[in-house]
Amino acid sequence: MSLVISRLHVRHDSTTALVDGLPPRLRRLFSEADVANDHLIALGIWLGTAPFVAGLAALVFGWGAAAGSVLCMAGLPLGLITRWSGRRNARLVASLPDLIDGVARALRSGASLHQALHEVATDQSTVAAVELRIVLAAVESGSDLTHALANWAERRPIAEVRVVSAALGLVVENEAGTGRALSGVSDTLRDRKSLADEIRALTSQAATSMQALVFLPIGFLAIDLAGDGGVVSYLGTEPIGRLCLAGGVVLNLVGWRWMRGTINRQMPT
Repeated sequence: MSLVISRLHVRHDSTTALVDGLPPRLRRLFSEADVANDHLIALGIWLGTAPFVAGLAALVFGWGAAAGSVLCMAGLPLGLITRWSGRRNARLVASLPDLIDGVARALRSGASLHQALHEVATDQSTVAAVELRIVLAAVESGSDLTHALANWAERRPIAEVRVVSAALGLVVENEAGTGRALSGVSDTLRDRKSLADEIRALTSQAATSMQALVFLPIGFLAIDLAGDGGVVSYLGTEPIGRLCLAGGVVLNLVGWRWMRGTINRQMPT
């Protein structure tokens, strides 16, 4: 267990070769959640222990407990991936001001825009620099820089990325005197991040309450499985119990989506 926990706390610069080898849909899901190789290894270890845990639960508590343990062990990684969704975008937004500052410094030192972009993309190891290297790779393949920046904004439909893309697009048209303008853009991005952090802090209690309301029913079922399992047996075998279980799951998901949407609408757009 300690190995699994230690694998979950990896550095942000971990390689993602295993993630890149996944099917496209899973690769996108794991990429948005900022899942790296060590996370996948930890996931493999965690799922590898599932048969042992299920067998032990079946031996001690019965087959109902075994089924519940398998569902819990499969549901925990899914819950983590859902919770981590958007972490890469958050890191991208946080690193954009430094990227813009680097471009502005290079322009003030006399470099052209292309030289400034290459310098920043090479010197920095942030998510924004990685995204910038993708833009520059498209330019090297023959795409126009303005078009490559527009494609970046479409690929990452985030307000901050649109602002940076538009600002750099204006620099393409006129590089003269743009250093101060780019510094103003980076200040604006930092102000937006500060505002988002403040709103996130103010809504943290609501987010915690939302998570508690969603996961408490699962916890109660787990406690019942550790006991006589009467409630789980009723929900799984009796027609009315199955109806209650299905209705509870649907209402739980609807409530979670509604509460999460209410909280997300408070964030700046």
